[in-house]
Amino acid sequence: DLTSEYVCRLLNYMDQHGYTSAMPKLEQYPNQTEPFVDFSSGYFQRVMDQFPRQHTEKPWKLHQNYSADVKNLRRGPIADGVMDFTKAEEAVSKPRVLQAAE
Repeated sequence: DLTSEYVCRLLNYMDQHGYTSAMPKLEQYPNQTEPFVDFSSGYFQRVMDQFPRQHTEKPWKLHQNYSADVKNLRRGPIADGVMDFTKAEEAVSKPRVLQAAE
């Protein structure tokens, strides 16, 4: 539910400001990752290399803490300095003239 709410907030923000794309800026973060979950069970450890990884720093770190997730995803700002928003340039072109196939 939190993820879908965040995506709706993101899309509404983009719509309100005329943005057509949003992409996270990762260049300011070092390329350090860690396992997606920190479970120690043997059945997790055997397949841990098949799971996605996560970043070591906010906002790319999963805390597995519902209160923290609510704070970040439901109440945090959309324009948080990490997401890069752009507007599509309006294409100026001649309308295409269609011809019937022979």
